[in-house]
Amino acid sequence: MKNNGRIGQRLLLFSLAALIPPMTAFPAQFGTQLVRFSVINLLYELVFYGVVIWAFQRRGGLLQLLPAAATCVAYRLTMGLALGLMMTIAYGINFKIAAMMGTISYLPGVLFLIALTPFIMLSVSGLFYRNFDRPRQRPAEEPEKAPAASKKGRTSIAISRDRGIVDDKPVYRPMPEATRPRAAEATPTPATTEIDGFDRAVRYLGEHGSVYMGAVVDNEGLLLASYVRGDVDAEDWAPLSLMFFQQNEQVLERGHLEAPEKLDLLLRDKRITIARDRDFSLMVVAERQADDVLGIRVNQAFEMVKKHMSERYSHLLDPNAERIHVSSTQ
Repeated sequence: MKNNGRIGQRLLLFSLAALIPPMTAFPAQFGTQLVRFSVINLLYELVFYGVVIWAFQRRGGLLQLLPAAATCVAYRLTMGLALGLMMTIAYGINFKIAAMMGTISYLPGVLFLIALTPFIMLSVSGLFYRNFDRPRQRPAEEPEKAPAASKKGRTSIAISRDRGIVDDKPVYRPMPEATRPRAAEATPTPATTEIDGFDRAVRYLGEHGSVYMGAVVDNEGLLLASYVRGDVDAEDWAPLSLMFFQQNEQVLERGHLEAPEKLDLLLRDKRITIARDRDFSLMVVAERQADDVLGIRVNQAFEMVKKHMSERYSHLLDPNAERIHVSSTQ
């Protein structure tokens, strides 16, 4: 339906453009005389349309060619009536006389429309060849499928017997040791696997249904922990957390402003939130329509990561830790 609508719009546009030259030239005859109606002229016109359509289509037969050429004749006569109506409006000529001139008598306008008609109607002519392009169904081949299917069935049974099926009954073999699922590889539970603060924070974010990704990234853009939903790749997103802050810092430096601590970006269909601490960044990608509860979860997850960093890595993050340790031992 959409294709037919486009064809109709294109046909209307080209038709209006084709009426402008003959209307502009009227009533100049350019050395010609008014022509009387003749069936022979319509036959010549029909043959001309058929030759042009066949030159472009190069397929089908008379069943497709004749209706397409006849449609071109009908279109050209309709265009002649439209030209006659424009003559009546512009010059006050009687419509019957103007219609006769537009369709048959006014030779410069008629020849101009005849020359353009097959090219304007090419897309419409192609509609008559649609059924010719469709593959024909051959019902005679249907009975042949039954023997082929039975032969295929016998072949599959023979192959199955070679693979361990006797008398058409399967013989169940034990699963190879390498393909058995191991109990240790099953979905880990809090009782069997220890979850550190990083994983706990991103899983807490993932409990919100709008979150596509939650990631903890260090100051070098390396991924420490992540939670993803769908086809999001956390490894690709992790370095972007640093780039967002670096670009914003450059802009804020021009205004003599401090570096941002948190970024909240709204895209067409996503929302990106990045909170940064001295030693890490927490990056969250969620739906744009996320509610205010997500912001609370981001803040809580951020505090969880900060607490975990201070409890587990404080002696590594404190630049004075080594000096303090040496002085205490002395």
